[in-house]
Amino acid sequence: NGGYRTSRLVLNKIVMITCPKMDPDGGCDPWFTIEQNGVFIYNSKVSLGVTNMKKNTAFIEFEIGGLEVQGDIRVVFYDNDVMPPRDELMFFSWIHTGFVSNEIWEFPKDQVDMACSDKSHKVFDQNFGIQFHFDDVPVEVEFQCQPSDDASVLSRSASVGGTSFPSMSWKQKSISMLFGRQKTQLEPPSPLGRLPSLAWSGGGGPSPFFAY
Repeated sequence: NGGYRTSRLVLNKIVMITCPKMDPDGGCDPWFTIEQNGVFIYNSKVSLGVTNMKKNTAFIEFEIGGLEVQGDIRVVFYDNDVMPPRDELMFFSWIHTGFVSNEIWEFPKDQVDMACSDKSHKVFDQNFGIQFHFDDVPVEVEFQCQPSDDASVLSRSASVGGTSFPSMSWKQKSISMLFGRQKTQLEPPSPLGRLPSLAWSGGGGPSPFFAY
Protein backbone atom coordinates (compact mmCIF):
# COMPACT_ATOMS: atom_id res chain seq x y z
CA ASN A 1 0.00 0.00 0.00
CA GLY A 2 1.64 3.16 -1.21
CA GLY A 3 4.90 1.37 -2.06
CA TYR A 4 6.63 0.86 -5.37
CA ARG A 5 8.96 -1.73 -6.84
CA THR A 6 12.67 -0.98 -6.60
CA SER A 7 15.91 -2.85 -7.22
CA ARG A 8 19.05 -3.60 -5.28
CA LEU A 9 22.15 -2.81 -7.37
CA VAL A 10 25.88 -3.07 -6.81
CA LEU A 11 27.70 0.18 -7.61
CA ASN A 12 31.29 -0.62 -8.61
CA LYS A 13 32.63 2.57 -10.15
CA ILE A 14 31.90 6.23 -10.85
CA VAL A 15 33.55 7.97 -13.81
CA MET A 16 33.71 11.77 -14.17
CA ILE A 17 34.17 12.79 -17.81
CA THR A 18 36.32 15.91 -18.39
CA CYS A 19 37.76 18.06 -15.62
CA PRO A 20 35.75 20.88 -13.99
CA LYS A 21 37.82 24.07 -13.83
CA MET A 22 37.63 24.62 -10.09
CA ASP A 23 41.24 25.59 -9.32
CA PRO A 24 43.31 28.52 -10.68
CA ASP A 25 45.30 26.10 -12.87
CA GLY A 26 42.11 24.70 -14.42
CA GLY A 27 42.15 21.44 -12.49
CA CYS A 28 40.23 20.14 -9.48
CA ASP A 29 40.59 17.82 -6.48
CA PRO A 30 37.36 15.80 -6.49
CA TRP A 31 35.78 13.65 -3.82
CA PHE A 32 32.19 12.62 -3.26
CA THR A 33 29.59 11.32 -0.85
CA ILE A 34 26.67 8.96 -1.42
CA GLU A 35 23.30 9.03 0.36
CA GLN A 36 20.76 6.24 0.22
CA ASN A 37 17.17 7.17 1.05
CA GLY A 38 18.45 10.18 3.01
CA VAL A 39 21.10 8.24 4.96
CA PHE A 40 24.82 8.78 4.43
CA ILE A 41 26.51 5.52 3.30
CA TYR A 42 29.81 6.44 1.59
CA ASN A 43 32.54 9.08 1.71
CA SER A 44 35.30 8.79 -0.91
CA LYS A 45 37.59 11.17 0.99
CA VAL A 46 37.66 8.60 3.80
CA SER A 47 37.69 5.48 1.60
CA LEU A 48 39.81 6.58 -1.37
CA GLY A 49 41.42 9.88 -0.41
CA VAL A 50 41.55 12.92 -2.72
CA THR A 51 43.25 12.76 -6.13
CA ASN A 52 44.24 15.81 -8.15
CA MET A 53 42.71 15.95 -11.63
CA LYS A 54 44.70 18.00 -14.14
CA LYS A 55 43.23 20.41 -16.66
CA ASN A 56 42.19 18.74 -19.93
CA THR A 57 42.17 15.26 -18.37
CA ALA A 58 39.69 13.17 -20.35
CA PHE A 59 38.21 11.34 -17.35
CA ILE A 60 38.86 10.11 -13.82
CA GLU A 61 37.64 6.79 -12.36
CA PHE A 62 36.64 6.13 -8.75
CA GLU A 63 36.69 2.40 -7.94
CA ILE A 64 34.14 1.90 -5.17
CA GLY A 65 34.44 -1.87 -4.98
CA GLY A 66 30.91 -3.22 -4.77
CA LEU A 67 28.64 -0.89 -2.79
CA GLU A 68 25.07 -2.19 -2.55
CA VAL A 69 22.50 0.54 -3.17
CA GLN A 70 18.72 0.55 -3.29
CA GLY A 71 16.06 3.20 -3.72
CA ASP A 72 16.77 6.94 -3.87
CA ILE A 73 20.49 7.64 -4.27
CA ARG A 74 22.16 11.06 -4.22
CA VAL A 75 25.81 11.50 -5.20
CA VAL A 76 27.43 14.84 -4.35
CA PHE A 77 30.87 15.90 -5.63
CA TYR A 78 33.14 18.40 -3.86
CA ASP A 79 36.41 20.09 -4.78
CA ASN A 80 38.97 19.94 -1.97
CA ASP A 81 41.06 23.11 -1.51
CA VAL A 82 44.20 23.21 0.63
CA MET A 83 44.65 27.00 0.84
CA PRO A 84 42.40 28.07 2.35
CA PRO A 85 41.30 24.64 3.65
CA ARG A 86 37.71 24.08 2.52
CA ASP A 87 35.50 21.83 0.39
CA GLU A 88 33.46 23.45 -2.36
CA LEU A 89 30.34 21.91 -3.82
CA MET A 90 30.80 21.12 -7.52
CA PHE A 91 27.67 19.23 -8.59
CA PHE A 92 25.26 16.48 -7.60
CA SER A 93 23.03 13.83 -9.19
CA TRP A 94 20.03 11.77 -8.20
CA ILE A 95 19.43 8.14 -9.19
CA HIS A 96 16.60 5.80 -8.34
CA THR A 97 17.68 2.18 -8.68
CA GLY A 98 14.25 1.15 -9.95
CA PHE A 99 14.87 3.11 -13.15
CA VAL A 100 18.40 1.87 -13.88
CA SER A 101 18.18 -0.43 -16.92
CA ASN A 102 21.83 -0.61 -18.04
CA GLU A 103 25.06 -1.58 -16.32
CA ILE A 104 26.48 1.84 -17.26
CA TRP A 105 24.09 4.67 -16.39
CA GLU A 106 25.29 8.04 -17.69
CA PHE A 107 24.18 11.61 -17.00
CA PRO A 108 25.28 14.17 -19.61
CA LYS A 109 25.98 17.72 -18.49
CA ASP A 110 22.43 18.95 -19.04
CA GLN A 111 21.15 16.34 -16.54
CA VAL A 112 23.69 17.04 -13.78
CA ASP A 113 22.51 19.49 -11.12
CA MET A 114 24.55 22.72 -10.99
CA ALA A 115 26.71 21.70 -13.97
CA CYS A 116 23.67 22.15 -16.24
CA SER A 117 23.50 25.85 -15.35
CA ASP A 118 26.99 26.50 -16.77
CA LYS A 119 25.71 27.44 -20.22
CA SER A 120 28.95 29.19 -21.25
CA HIS A 121 31.15 26.23 -20.21
CA LYS A 122 33.32 28.32 -17.90
CA VAL A 123 33.67 25.53 -15.32
CA PHE A 124 32.18 22.43 -16.96
CA ASP A 125 33.15 21.39 -20.48
CA GLN A 126 30.28 20.89 -22.92
CA ASN A 127 31.15 17.18 -22.94
CA PHE A 128 31.09 16.88 -19.15
CA GLY A 129 29.22 13.92 -17.73
CA ILE A 130 29.01 11.35 -14.95
CA GLN A 131 28.84 7.57 -15.37
CA PHE A 132 27.69 5.03 -12.77
CA HIS A 133 28.84 1.44 -13.33
CA PHE A 134 26.54 -1.20 -11.81
CA ASP A 135 26.34 -4.95 -11.62
CA ASP A 136 23.09 -6.57 -12.72
CA VAL A 137 20.04 -6.63 -10.48
CA PRO A 138 19.94 -9.83 -8.38
CA VAL A 139 16.90 -8.99 -6.21
CA GLU A 140 13.76 -6.88 -6.56
CA VAL A 141 11.96 -5.94 -3.36
CA GLU A 142 9.14 -3.74 -2.15
CA PHE A 143 10.30 -0.37 -0.83
CA GLN A 144 7.80 1.72 1.15
CA CYS A 145 8.16 5.45 0.61
CA GLN A 146 6.96 7.19 3.77
CA PRO A 147 6.26 10.94 4.07
CA SER A 148 8.32 12.88 6.60
CA ASP A 149 6.66 14.14 9.77
CA ASP A 150 9.32 16.84 10.21
CA ALA A 151 7.99 20.17 8.95
CA SER A 152 11.55 21.50 8.63
CA VAL A 153 12.46 18.86 6.06
CA LEU A 154 12.15 20.05 2.48
CA SER A 155 11.43 17.73 -0.44
CA ARG A 156 12.33 17.76 -4.10
CA SER A 157 12.31 15.30 -6.95
CA ALA A 158 14.61 14.73 -9.92
CA SER A 159 13.99 13.42 -13.40
CA VAL A 160 16.01 11.77 -16.15
CA GLY A 161 14.75 11.52 -19.67
CA GLY A 162 11.39 12.92 -18.63
CA THR A 163 10.81 10.26 -15.94
CA SER A 164 10.10 11.70 -12.51
CA PHE A 165 11.93 10.14 -9.58
CA PRO A 166 10.37 9.86 -6.11
CA SER A 167 11.17 12.76 -3.81
CA MET A 168 13.96 12.84 -1.25
CA SER A 169 14.16 15.09 1.81
CA TRP A 170 16.98 16.84 3.64
CA LYS A 171 17.32 19.58 6.25
CA GLN A 172 18.69 22.91 5.14
CA LYS A 173 22.03 24.13 6.46
CA SER A 174 23.80 27.44 5.91
CA ILE A 175 25.37 28.09 2.52
CA SER A 176 27.32 31.01 1.07
CA MET A 177 28.01 32.10 -2.48
CA LEU A 178 31.56 32.78 -3.66
CA PHE A 179 30.71 35.62 -5.99
CA GLY A 180 34.19 35.94 -7.48
CA ARG A 181 34.01 32.56 -9.21
CA GLN A 182 30.26 32.10 -8.67
CA LYS A 183 30.64 28.74 -6.97
CA THR A 184 28.78 27.39 -3.98
CA GLN A 185 30.53 26.56 -0.72
CA LEU A 186 28.81 23.92 1.37
CA GLU A 187 29.86 22.53 4.73
CA PRO A 188 31.30 19.06 4.02
CA PRO A 189 29.65 16.11 5.72
CA SER A 190 31.05 14.30 8.70
CA PRO A 191 32.26 10.80 7.78
CA LEU A 192 29.67 9.39 10.18
CA GLY A 193 27.00 12.05 9.82
CA ARG A 194 24.31 13.09 7.37
CA LEU A 195 25.01 15.05 4.24
CA PRO A 196 24.08 18.75 4.39
CA SER A 197 20.94 19.67 2.54
CA LEU A 198 20.77 20.84 -1.05
CA ALA A 199 17.05 21.59 -0.84
CA TRP A 200 15.71 25.10 -0.44
CA SER A 201 12.26 26.50 0.15
CA GLY A 202 10.59 28.86 -2.27
CA GLY A 203 9.59 32.29 -1.06
CA GLY A 204 12.73 34.20 -1.96
CA GLY A 205 15.30 31.67 -0.72
CA PRO A 206 18.42 30.93 -2.78
CA SER A 207 18.10 28.48 -5.65
CA PRO A 208 20.37 25.40 -5.87
CA PHE A 209 20.92 26.13 -9.56
CA PHE A 210 23.58 28.82 -9.83
CA ALA A 211 24.87 30.25 -13.09
CA TYR A 212 28.64 29.87 -13.39
